[in-house]
Amino acid sequence: MGDIVPADAYPLEGDPLKIDQSARTGASLAVTKNPGDEVFSGSTCKQGEIEAVVIATGVHSFFGKAAHLVDSTNNGGHF
Repeated sequence: MGDIVPADAYPLEGDPLKIDQSARTGASLAVTKNPGDEVFSGSTCKQGEIEAVVIATGVHSFFGKAAHLVDSTNNGGHF
């Protein structure tokens, strides 16, 4: 419990997980993820344990794509 999800993945068969996605969504409560639901890297597993199939890592993950978009901007900012 409390482990960081290391990659975007689909959980396989097993009991549902409670996942804290606050870094991605800003929601304060953990959500239930059932087998077959997508979980995202950077989320925290609050309850449960399950095997999963990795679908994306690094720059190909949800957070990696977002970071790349931020990095590719040419704006200097407003401050």
